[in-house]
Amino acid sequence: MSNLLENLLNQILTDEQIIQIRNAYAAANQAIPFAIGLNTEQRQTIPKIATGNLNFVIDCKNSMLDNANILPAYMTVDNLNMDITLYQQLDPLVQLAAQNFERLRDTQMLAGSEAYIAALAYYRMVEAAAKAGLPGMDTVYNQLKERFANQGNQGGGTPPDGTPPTT
Repeated sequence: MSNLLENLLNQILTDEQIIQIRNAYAAANQAIPFAIGLNTEQRQTIPKIATGNLNFVIDCKNSMLDNANILPAYMTVDNLNMDITLYQQLDPLVQLAAQNFERLRDTQMLAGSEAYIAALAYYRMVEAAAKAGLPGMDTVYNQLKERFANQGNQGGGTPPDGTPPTT
């Protein structure tokens, strides 16, 4: 995909599409008003459920129903059942959101890549024009080569292999 001739995207969003997408996300957020955000430490430290853990939780819930007499007053099967239900309800929605995010991120990545590939090709043309002595091209080249000034290239600003710089 690092080829000017392989332009896979040639689209932009209309203002109406952007508004429609923003409204759809706003509606999704409003549909789950109790959704929360965890901080990094919470995400790292809370116990997490997985398939095996979910089966364990369901087994415990079933056992709690049969042995309610040993439960303290602050622990209810109803609360556990609501948490299990919500977890299971959110699972397909999280999958859908992840797929949507991946498509958006990939589309953005490809659009950026195509723009960067075109810019690098133009940069090389400007460099060649400056080296050939075309009037005014030294100024353009010197401005553009600043992007690669700290890339460790001793040759004057051309990226060595056309790959994106690390900064």
